[in-house]
Amino acid sequence: MADVKTIGLGVVILILVIIAAVGFFEYNSINSNYMSLNSSYSSISSSYSNISAKYASLNASYNSLEKNYTTLQSEIKPKVPMFIESGIDTVTVNSSSATPYILKVGSIEVTVRPGTMVQFQNGTVSRQFSFSLVTFSISGVSSPSEGLTPTYAFAFMINGQIGTFATLVHNISGKMVPYAPITVVKTSDNTTSWTWIGGKLYSNGTYVGGKYAFADKWIYGDNMIANVQFVKPVIWVFETTNSAGQAPKMVNLTQSTAFGLTPITSYTYQVNGTTGALVSAGNIVVLIQPNTEIDTGTSNLTTFDFSVVYYAVYNVTEPGNGYVPFEVFAFAINGNVSFNYESINQATGKPQPFLTIMNVPTSSPVEMLTWGGPAGNYHYVLHDPIAVYDGTLVNFSFVKPVPWVVAIE
Repeated sequence: MADVKTIGLGVVILILVIIAAVGFFEYNSINSNYMSLNSSYSSISSSYSNISAKYASLNASYNSLEKNYTTLQSEIKPKVPMFIESGIDTVTVNSSSATPYILKVGSIEVTVRPGTMVQFQNGTVSRQFSFSLVTFSISGVSSPSEGLTPTYAFAFMINGQIGTFATLVHNISGKMVPYAPITVVKTSDNTTSWTWIGGKLYSNGTYVGGKYAFADKWIYGDNMIANVQFVKPVIWVFETTNSAGQAPKMVNLTQSTAFGLTPITSYTYQVNGTTGALVSAGNIVVLIQPNTEIDTGTSNLTTFDFSVVYYAVYNVTEPGNGYVPFEVFAFAINGNVSFNYESINQATGKPQPFLTIMNVPTSSPVEMLTWGGPAGNYHYVLHDPIAVYDGTLVNFSFVKPVPWVVAIE
């Protein structure tokens, strides 16, 4: 009879062998399933990569198509030109005023001269009207020509309107002739402008649409430009250009004592009166209008040296009424300060003023007086008509190269 312990041990070993066999076959089955799953995963991963690559390719194609669509859309439907109001100054002009009207917005100063009226398309003339200087930022405004880049714009408005419906005029011998305000802009000498017409002004100050009409002609100075041709309430678009405008050439010229006045310093420029000139001298800017010549009494000069001469203030007396001399200066032609010289228009022979703009103190009343008289009896001979606004003084009546005194209270 077998030993019970021996039989038990055998049973245990048999069980373990069976378990091992079962486990081995189970393991092989599981491993086979794992390998199958791993192969399936690799196949799925490869398919995903292919799909991802196709997606990236399709996305790139979509982006390319979208870009082409945007380009075509911009070509088919270009941006509408828009002018968005950024600043405005308005005055009521009365042609009977003896003094000019000054408007300032940013770097632009405009002076409406005495006697200015407005003539409408139907022939009606108004002696009193609302006049505005407006500046605009721009959007969708293209270049009018190669080498030009639009920057910003400005316009005149008459009675709140922009368009070719009206012309600024004045009366000469019973006939209404164009009469432009004087526009001076502080800017670089590579600035010009083009006239813009044909759009519509909306009530919010935005002007929409229109097109370029023609290039404008400016007179160039030292970091300043001036215009004496704008007679209609339209828009002008500033453009930067690669070619710089030509300012008058500055030269050295010794100045002499005149009318008991001792020169301190002077600024002299070579001027072509036919084309006009814009000269800068300290706190004074002088615009010599195109078609100017100097009548000396014996000859007429179309080219000449134009000087702004500063004199010692203590050379003149106090003008009275609480005013004291602030600045003493004169114009000179070829070094001559003389009541016998006169600026005239080349075509008409009539007086053509030197347009004078000055910076003056803003805290005190200001007046200007002409200084002259015979030797030994120099004195004030008349008060000059001026307009003063926000530190700017203008005079559009000077036709002779003589001394003046700016006095403050």
